[in-house]
Amino acid sequence: MKYLNIFSPLLLLALVLICYSLLLQPSYGVPSEILLAICSNTTNQKQCESILTNEPATSTADLYKLSLISTELLQKQAKSNLQTYKEFRENTTSSHDAALKKAFDDCIEDYEGAESHIEIARQLSLKGRYQETFDKFSLALKLAEHCLAGIPLNNNHSVSCTSGPYNSFSLLIEISENVNRLLA
Repeated sequence: MKYLNIFSPLLLLALVLICYSLLLQPSYGVPSEILLAICSNTTNQKQCESILTNEPATSTADLYKLSLISTELLQKQAKSNLQTYKEFRENTTSSHDAALKKAFDDCIEDYEGAESHIEIARQLSLKGRYQETFDKFSLALKLAEHCLAGIPLNNNHSVSCTSGPYNSFSLLIEISENVNRLLA
C-alpha cells in the first residue's frame, strides 16, 4: 500500500502527460465530411476524392496541411503540363506547323507564369493568408485557359491531347481554392 501512495502522483502525472501529448499530436487526417465538402464543389467530385485519398500525406494532414498538399499537387501538375508543352513544341517540326509551334511557345510561357502564381499562393498559404491565394489561383487558371484557347484545332494533336492536362490542372485549382476557402 505504501508503494501505491508513492506511485499514485507519478501515475496521475503520467496519465496527464499522455493525455496532453495526444492533444498535441497532429490530426489523423481531414474528416471525410470535409473532403466531401471540398470535392462536392468541383467539376469532377469522384476524381477530386480519388486525388485527395490517394495522396499519402492527406491521411495524416489537418486542414492547414491539406492547403499545402493541394497547392503542391497543383505545382506538380503545372510542371508536368509545362513539360508536356515543351515536348509538343520539340515534336512540331514541319514548316506548316509554325502556328502550332507558336501556340506551344505561348503555352510554355503561360505555364511558367502559372507556376509563379502558384508559388506565391503557396507562400501566402504558409503565412496563413488564405484569402489572398484566390487571386493567384485565378491568375494561374487564366493563363492555362489562354494556353488552351491558343492551340489551333486543325492539327495533328487531338483536342484531348491538350485539354487533358488543362482539365487536371483546373480541377487541382478548384481543390486548392476550396481548401483555402475553408480556412479563410
